[in-house]
Amino acid sequence: MICPSSPLDDEALGRAIAWVRHLGLDPEPLPSTRARGPHPYLAGTDAARAADFTTAWCDDRYAAVWAARGGYGATRMLDLVDWRACARAGPKVLLGYSDVTCLHEAVAARLGVASLHAPMVGSDRAAADELGTAHLLATLFEPDSETARDLVGGADTTARRPGRARGWLTGGNLSLLAATIGTPSALGSHVGAIAVFEDVGEEPYRIDGYLTSMLRAGWFDGVVGVVLGDFTRCGPRHPVDAREDPSAALDVCTERLAQLDVPLLSGLHIGHGPVNRTLALGVAAALDADAGSLVLTESALI
Repeated sequence: MICPSSPLDDEALGRAIAWVRHLGLDPEPLPSTRARGPHPYLAGTDAARAADFTTAWCDDRYAAVWAARGGYGATRMLDLVDWRACARAGPKVLLGYSDVTCLHEAVAARLGVASLHAPMVGSDRAAADELGTAHLLATLFEPDSETARDLVGGADTTARRPGRARGWLTGGNLSLLAATIGTPSALGSHVGAIAVFEDVGEEPYRIDGYLTSMLRAGWFDGVVGVVLGDFTRCGPRHPVDAREDPSAALDVCTERLAQLDVPLLSGLHIGHGPVNRTLALGVAAALDADAGSLVLTESALI
């Protein structure tokens, strides 16, 4: 367990350890899970967080590297990770989402390794998310099962553009992906990819801006399909009673991405909503927007 971004308090760390043990796993919190940084939003210094990631990846005692929480700060430590040592150590399972998106991107770009966009152990919602937990456990321990391969698992999907596509999965938090364009840890090509996005706390005009920047930078060149996850608290809010309008962010995505002329499906429960399914990034999948399905076509752990 590491904190590559923001810190955990002692109570949250205790809950995280208990939850991981409840899953039948043996957690070892590394120093960043108890650290405080030069700013209150950072879990220790950039160098210390990078060292924790390097240690967790390279030490044979650990089967996986699991981010305890997101927040902010993972991009600050990316260039301090010893990527050569990580490459020599070989592949390992990386789990997390949100700010951890840039780490998923980095292990794909620098190590060529698939990873799991998955619940974080320090999240208050993780232990209460029975569906997300069941999908996570299937992904980890029965990766070839139908449960692990079926990424949708619900009737909330909408075909925003029809069609079918086969490709490899990429994506994660939209704002993080937009922020890493042109950096050494960004993937150089998304040819043949099915891109999956989620976000939290971003108003529609900001989502518009992220997608516009990515389109102009060529991020979507060669993408064969797009799937939209949860856009939680992404407004705008109703002017009378302040209710969130959940459709606004999805409508912006639909309008901006229509020019790609690829299948576009919304309703996948990944991200900051009450259900957070595990998405195997870098793994081959089949998208059928008309049927509302996204299914892995190879093992979730490769």
